[in-house]
Amino acid sequence: LELKAHELRSKYTELQRQRIIKGLSEGEAMITFDYAQKQLSTSHVEDQKGYYAKTGMSWHIAHVLANVSGRFVEHSFVHIVETDTQDSQAVVSITEALLKELWTQGIHSVHIRSDNAAYYHCAPTLGSMPAMKGKTGVKVKSWSFSDAQNGKGSADRIAAQCKSKIRRYINSGGNVQNHTEMLWALDSHPHLAGISVYLVNITAPPTPPSLGTIHRVTDYSHFEFGDRKVRVWKYFGIGEGQVFDKLNNANLGVYKEKGRGGRFGSHETVLIDHHNIKHKHRAMFWHYNPHLIGKEESGYENVHIEEEVASPSAKTIEKKGLIFGCWCGARYIRYGNLLAHRAW
Repeated sequence: LELKAHELRSKYTELQRQRIIKGLSEGEAMITFDYAQKQLSTSHVEDQKGYYAKTGMSWHIAHVLANVSGRFVEHSFVHIVETDTQDSQAVVSITEALLKELWTQGIHSVHIRSDNAAYYHCAPTLGSMPAMKGKTGVKVKSWSFSDAQNGKGSADRIAAQCKSKIRRYINSGGNVQNHTEMLWALDSHPHLAGISVYLVNITAPPTPPSLGTIHRVTDYSHFEFGDRKVRVWKYFGIGEGQVFDKLNNANLGVYKEKGRGGRFGSHETVLIDHHNIKHKHRAMFWHYNPHLIGKEESGYENVHIEEEVASPSAKTIEKKGLIFGCWCGARYIRYGNLLAHRAW
């Protein structure tokens, strides 16, 4: 019976996710949050003694699916947390930082989705969302929670791309023994398409903020935010919901950015990206299905070709379109090398 209940909840929350995506208007986005499995420090050459008793490095994934110029586009934010904290203050601080970045790209409102981890599904995190509009310019319209093992596949996919890139970096002779080297690995060329990487330090503030309360917060799975209030449902659309108010402050920590890598946009690139996406050209910040881009627009001068051992005949190929690309951003001259890359 419990298995059938889980399947029903999973199906219902998935339909809710699809409803949100279908309803995204211009300038709206859906963000999927997830803390990836901690990255263990690894050296290119490692003895047996160094293999054991490792400490993992904490990193947070935020995958953004947005409606820009009438098309669904995506961008992901990877935050490597130097203090290795996984709590409400870290989540709220990361949320504020990425919403500020999205505001520069013309995003005005977002829906957030995550699993039921305690640092997401708690009153300090959810009670901080009404204050985000005033702090970032972006309104958090809702936060929904998926059932176990269902609903955060987009963030898992980004984590898999990053892990694959780290493995390639190590296999090429690099070391990933600390947070800074992890940033270097993810920032190495070619850059992953549509991914920004940040190295940050998040600590507790000198004076803890006074926060509102949401009673029995874990009983609810869907939250919609207004001005200093939130309406909650056990499952969205069933009943009128319950309202909690007096949510005035955000549970923010002291957020300090220590480095960044990958792909970034700016105020100046917004109009360029909107024009390019509308006409099926490559954007500078946003990433979308490469099959929408005509082969005539993807010549060698516009792509990064990952280093590979190619035969002399392969190097003489000049005809546009004869290049094999992976969704992660890597490009290969030979199809066999693409298959080897995907096998990793």
